[in-house]
Amino acid sequence: MFDERGNRVAEAPPSRPVQLLGFDGIPQAGDQFIAVESDSEAKSISITRQQLKREQGFKQVLSVMSLDDISKQISAGAVRNLRVILKGDVDGSVEALADSLLRLSNTEVKVEIVHRGVGAISENDVTLAAASDAIIIGFHVRPNLDARKLAAEDHVDIRLYSVIYDCINEIRSALEGLLAPEEREEITATVTVRETFKVPKV
Repeated sequence: MFDERGNRVAEAPPSRPVQLLGFDGIPQAGDQFIAVESDSEAKSISITRQQLKREQGFKQVLSVMSLDDISKQISAGAVRNLRVILKGDVDGSVEALADSLLRLSNTEVKVEIVHRGVGAISENDVTLAAASDAIIIGFHVRPNLDARKLAAEDHVDIRLYSVIYDCINEIRSALEGLLAPEEREEITATVTVRETFKVPKV
């Protein structure tokens, strides 16, 4: 743990910024930090908690639904929950979007946030969406190539947004059974930039 000048520090009181090294993932806002005696004990606790969280996420395996299917069922009078996995570029945006989506719940449909997190949409997110009958919403993030392939195989609906109001309006339209026809992005190829060249005066 280091301060803003790179000096090692042993504690971080409230409002003091520090840099932490050694994380495999990005902690969420409000996560608790617990100190233990050894590194092996910390890893054991971490693995156990990850397994419990994974088991909770896969408890109920349902048929995969898309946002269009939800919209059609609502317009036909069916009552159900809209489960959402929310990924964003920063924690503040994720929290704001999650709060806005939860407020869209009405007498017909309840919006349920299955998982929220920061970072690109991964294969784990797609697997969780398939197991929990959820759609994935990405805000300023995109799925990686493996996650995109897995989503196509499992027919998981991934919606990508860069404007928060577009996301809220589309989800609201789906909840009202009035979702417009979908415009889907089709990836035909992926490329790797190996080198860039700067040409003067061009």
